[in-house]
Amino acid sequence: MDELDQLVERAQHEFARAPTPAELENAKARFLGRSGRVTELLLSSASETGGVPVTERLTHAEIGQRVGATREMVGRVLRDLARGGYIKAERGRFTVLRKPPRHW
Repeated sequence: MDELDQLVERAQHEFARAPTPAELENAKARFLGRSGRVTELLLSSASETGGVPVTERLTHAEIGQRVGATREMVGRVLRDLARGGYIKAERGRFTVLRKPPRHW
């Protein structure tokens, strides 16, 4: 490569457009995977109730629609989180007992 080609390549790299919000969400979803997306949803939708984060009432199907996973996959992730002592499920609400890992 000669100097001009290098200069053009550097300029193109520096002036590349910024990603759109949708592109950022897609990249985040690919990075986190299904379990990470479920975890992020639980943490972001939980509000403090008596000093403990509790989510709104959510079905496995609703969570699946929000994170792009099947109801069955959501069930597996939630079961793993409950077995690990990260969440407690009661009547469609999830209590976050301790912060779950984003990704496993």
